[in-house]
Amino acid sequence: MKGKIKRYHKTKGFGFIKTKDQKDIFFHISEFVDAQVKVDEEVEFEVVKTNKGLKAIKVKKIKNGT
Repeated sequence: MKGKIKRYHKTKGFGFIKTKDQKDIFFHISEFVDAQVKVDEEVEFEVVKTNKGLKAIKVKKIKNGT
């Protein structure tokens, strides 16, 4: 799945990704493959369902040109 980083709370270590169908998916920094998280950056990820809702895992930046 693809989306853009919508919000990231650096001190708390979590944020939300906005998908193309306008859903907000929670992510934790521990699931982010790349070291830096930037708002509005395009990312690719997998989604799992938890007891608290949907969660992004294996989050990584989409490189330019891919």
